[in-house]
Amino acid sequence: MTKEKKSTTIDNDFSSEDACHRFGISIQELEKLMHTRGHEGIKQLNETYDGLSGIEQKLKTNLMTDLSNDEIDLSIRIAAFSQETNVEWIEGVIIIIVAIVPALVTAFYAWINERQSRNFQSLVELDQKCNVIRESTVQQIPIKDIVVGDICEIKYGDVLPADGIIIQSNNLKVDESSLTGESDLIEKYESTDLFLLSGTHIIEGSGKMLVLAVGEHSQTGMILKLLNATASQNVVLDNVNPTSNEDDLDCVKVEKRSILHTQLRKLGIQIEYA
Repeated sequence: MTKEKKSTTIDNDFSSEDACHRFGISIQELEKLMHTRGHEGIKQLNETYDGLSGIEQKLKTNLMTDLSNDEIDLSIRIAAFSQETNVEWIEGVIIIIVAIVPALVTAFYAWINERQSRNFQSLVELDQKCNVIRESTVQQIPIKDIVVGDICEIKYGDVLPADGIIIQSNNLKVDESSLTGESDLIEKYESTDLFLLSGTHIIEGSGKMLVLAVGEHSQTGMILKLLNATASQNVVLDNVNPTSNEDDLDCVKVEKRSILHTQLRKLGIQIEYA
């Protein structure tokens, strides 16, 4: 039976530099691993980290019982692998998505549609919850409280709240079109394709996922940061003095287009993996 656990605030008293020393792996290494796909990803996982058991050891988690509810351990994980949750940032991101994604659809990728915005928004809603296993017990927690090393139970209908790797798959099929543009459902198995991306949608099956990246370090988080950066730079340029002469205004317009084009290219790199 699922046990609902109240969210608690944990003081962040640890530096992110402790990650390598305490866990044997850094957030940068985890991000690099999550950029790999299919057999290439499995090869890197096995050769670099000695497979799933090696990742389990480096993250100091247990694939059978998962993490404990020890606040010190959770605090260390937040400091090492996460960014402090900022409600205003999340609300701002939702506004940016609603305002900018339609423009990006027209200007860049025709396949980025309204469903992507809905998936992103539902993912970052503060009351969204998921099931994790801690101390051998299934607990329901807000997605903002997920930490690297958690084991999440996933099932059809879920939008994945974090990046991770499969540790158990029961006919798991995922819609990754919101991130990769791939229209076909992707079958996920430990032996063929074990990487799961935040913001993607479970269409069939169920399973368990070991969390490797959360928040700004997840695939969805990286895209949202790019959108946020684009909006911020455009706001600065929009505040140019209206009394400027025509030559100055023309330069500003060119610079504004250049910044947008640069950000669109970065966005394309992030979401185009194949």
